[in-house]
Amino acid sequence: MKSLFEHFEILEDPRDIRGKKHELTNILIMTIYGILCGYTDFVNIADFLSVYEEYFINLLNLENGIPSHDTFSNVFRNIDSKKFMEIFIY
Repeated sequence: MKSLFEHFEILEDPRDIRGKKHELTNILIMTIYGILCGYTDFVNIADFLSVYEEYFINLLNLENGIPSHDTFSNVFRNIDSKKFMEIFIY
């Protein structure tokens, strides 16, 4: 059985390599955590993740801490949403 990481690795990361401080799969997984905990916007998801920063840094080996709400917003604005939903539902 594939892990969540393996499922999302096939999703193309449309971000420019310059300034990319966070892995796409980590951003997706943190967003899913936030949504499952009842948060519906990126500001609140980022705030929730910051409260549990130590847990997520250890869980996902985050080198640059928790992404900002702007990072979450930019990622979800630019990824292929149909492909994301296909992977998520699968």
